[in-house]
Amino acid sequence: ELLPLLPDGDPWGIACLGSALSDHKADLQVIEEFEDRAQGRAVVECYEVKAGDSPERSLLISLSNVGFEECFVELPWGESMLDGLHTIADCETLGAKARTGSIDPSGYPSCEELAMFLQECLNLDLPMKFTAGLHHPFRFYDESVGTLSHGFLNVICAGVLAEDHDLSRSEIA
Repeated sequence: ELLPLLPDGDPWGIACLGSALSDHKADLQVIEEFEDRAQGRAVVECYEVKAGDSPERSLLISLSNVGFEECFVELPWGESMLDGLHTIADCETLGAKARTGSIDPSGYPSCEELAMFLQECLNLDLPMKFTAGLHHPFRFYDESVGTLSHGFLNVICAGVLAEDHDLSRSEIA
């Protein structure tokens, strides 16, 4: 649906959300077909994909060799996230992505979980990004979901202060 709307001239840079890490090769085929049909009017610069609890190193290595300008792997919150961050960091061209919201409270990380993600990404020099839930500047109680929601300014400030002052996880939280 986008193809007829693309203007001539400089290509549009597009971020693409993949289906799953295990299916990234099928996603790459769809991306290649899209770029061919776009005839130079669009290029996928960023690819983002969800991984399971323990992303397979071989799949991450395969993905890291594709050549996107940016590529982020989303990890689920939980005990395996720390190991997943280290596995992603081993593939030097990848970044980590974390979900900070959902349609139910289980999709919202605690302050401690968010602090762990921030600190570990900083320690590993791992590019990071967040998705969902950061629609307001400050932390607030979201009545529609029944939980506290993080604010984008809170997260940005926590990351900047953590990096500049080498804060502990509890200080970040």
